[in-house]
Amino acid sequence: MRRLSLFILGTVLMLSGCGGGEKKAESHLDPNTDAGRGEQVFKTHCAACHAVKGDRVVVGPSLAGVAKRAATRVEGLAAEDYLRESIIYPNDYTVEGFAEGAMQQNFATQLTSDEVNYLVAYLMTLK
Repeated sequence: MRRLSLFILGTVLMLSGCGGGEKKAESHLDPNTDAGRGEQVFKTHCAACHAVKGDRVVVGPSLAGVAKRAATRVEGLAAEDYLRESIIYPNDYTVEGFAEGAMQQNFATQLTSDEVNYLVAYLMTLK
């Protein structure tokens, strides 16, 4: 019985702490820039599933270093274009190890084109 209680407690703690006890980092981006606006879009729509530091997996892959990786994911496709398409058409370039359809499918209609551009600008700061 004690083992079961410890297992349940551990599971609850793990599931309740997507932040993993991490201190929320203060932004160094100007909120009046495209990247600063994109950070706000990210916090609203993406942060629940994607970490931006380290290689921690929340639901989707960590986006730490995504600007650098995006430049090499699809030959002939610029990093910004890869990121934009990955947001709007999330099943076109599913990252290995992650299930197709796991990412929210309606960002093309939920986000404005400006919000997508801001989000891409923010992601490009994650080198």
